[in-house]
Amino acid sequence: MVAKMRGQRRQALLLLAVIISIFSTACCSEEPGPPVRSSPFSHPEQPPGFDITFQWIPTATFDPMSAEGTFVRAYIESHELARDGGSIAWGYPGFIAASLPDISWLIQRQSSNLKFTGTLFYRTLRREMHGNVVTLTLCRYGYASSTGDWSYGTRPQETASTAGPQWGVRSFNPHPLLVSFATNGPPPPVGQRGSHKAPGSNVFGNWNVTEFNFVPRDPIGGDTPDYASCETDLTGIPRLPALKHTYQDHPIAPLPPSPGWPGTGL
Repeated sequence: MVAKMRGQRRQALLLLAVIISIFSTACCSEEPGPPVRSSPFSHPEQPPGFDITFQWIPTATFDPMSAEGTFVRAYIESHELARDGGSIAWGYPGFIAASLPDISWLIQRQSSNLKFTGTLFYRTLRREMHGNVVTLTLCRYGYASSTGDWSYGTRPQETASTAGPQWGVRSFNPHPLLVSFATNGPPPPVGQRGSHKAPGSNVFGNWNVTEFNFVPRDPIGGDTPDYASCETDLTGIPRLPALKHTYQDHPIAPLPPSPGWPGTGL
């Protein structure tokens, strides 16, 4: 009987020691650092001073909900943010791998100090396919409010009625751009729609860009047919501010992204 009681007492003391050990570890160890985010989207904000949204207009040759639509949206939006922020780090997860090898040099060369809020619109003008390479020519439209330098405009000036520089508001000239991409390997996900400005993970699949170009104007013959088409066909584009700068004491808010991105993006 005595031996049994001693055994029970030993078990109770052992259990108490375990409980004390666990409690001491929980109370006295160093506090854990911030959780490591599993998403590769490591920057929760757009470039400093930027608030940009993107709207994509469906056409007979472009479905924003398709795999092609996902890739083109993610790539062009990444390129816009990286170019404005002056760093490829502002691209979406997977942007660098989906780009040409010289993407870092191109982004640095084209970067500017423009800071703005606004919305960019895209509509496909033409789709071509050669083997596994798809080429899209798109029209780019948009508007922005800025208190910084415009690379092709004037800087808002201080006036007697304001304590600082006013917001310069204007729309962008309609501009064609071209993107070609190889559709090798696993495709991007389809059905990417939501209220977020950016995806929270890699949506490029295994596809990669083979050419990306803001189509230049013809230096001899004036505007190319693509420029003329973008400037005359405004289907799906809302009424935009004037091309010439106007100044006011508040910015024009960006529109919601469309179709936007799901999940845990911005």
